[in-house]
Amino acid sequence: MKNAMLKYVVFDLDNTLLDSRKNVSRYSLACLKKFKKEHNVRMGVASGRTRNSYRNAAEKNGLDEIMDFLILNDGVDIYDLQDDTHVEFPFLDYEEVKKIHHIFTQYDFINVIFFGDHNMYARKSDDDLTYYMKRQGVTTFSAVSEDMIGNIKRCVVVFDREYNSEVRKIRNENPVEGVRYCFSEGHLLDVMPETISKSRAMEHYLKTKNDSWNNVMFFGDSENDLDLIKLSGYGIAMKNGEGTVRRQRRYVTEHGCDEDGCARFLDKWGK
Repeated sequence: MKNAMLKYVVFDLDNTLLDSRKNVSRYSLACLKKFKKEHNVRMGVASGRTRNSYRNAAEKNGLDEIMDFLILNDGVDIYDLQDDTHVEFPFLDYEEVKKIHHIFTQYDFINVIFFGDHNMYARKSDDDLTYYMKRQGVTTFSAVSEDMIGNIKRCVVVFDREYNSEVRKIRNENPVEGVRYCFSEGHLLDVMPETISKSRAMEHYLKTKNDSWNNVMFFGDSENDLDLIKLSGYGIAMKNGEGTVRRQRRYVTEHGCDEDGCARFLDKWGK
């Protein structure tokens, strides 16, 4: 394929476009602006973050200057910023919520957090919840109850990295019909309907543009990025990404997220 086929450049956020301190350097932003202009591509985000959480990162790093579309909450929401449209897919029902809550809240080293755009729900308050409340821009959380349905768009099982193998075992031993699990950032387990994924949201967006995966370049680092990486014409794993992700792809960035990996890849690609 030649660069003329490239129409969309899409980024996961955490540990991909954002560095480990949740920043985008001036160099990266300048590179992305230059690439976007010279190659006439649309740029987008495909992230697990909610709209509020994305907005906080975007305002801090100037991302709204370059982004044309957003896929958020792991594919629940699609925002076409050029056309000013929003598509929202349904999330978990209360019976599914109760099952997930029961499975994971038996363990003291786990917290289960449910996110809405402006609300958060959890069983207990801990350092993880405090961190995500700050990132989300909310000051209070509510207990898990039927009232939350219709207000949640993401469910995350949060744990310390040392418990990764235990959480994988719990996941494998407790399937829930209609629900899928996906690890991200090394210490998060995203729980979502089987019908929801970043790749399905991207497929929907491409159909609205009468376009195909061949024209997409995607950068990702985690298990929840794998489908998008595999389907994209140019699926690119981050150097700092999970081993299973790096082994899947022909393209791996030469630099990690803390070394402007996405920008350096695009700069070299453009030349």
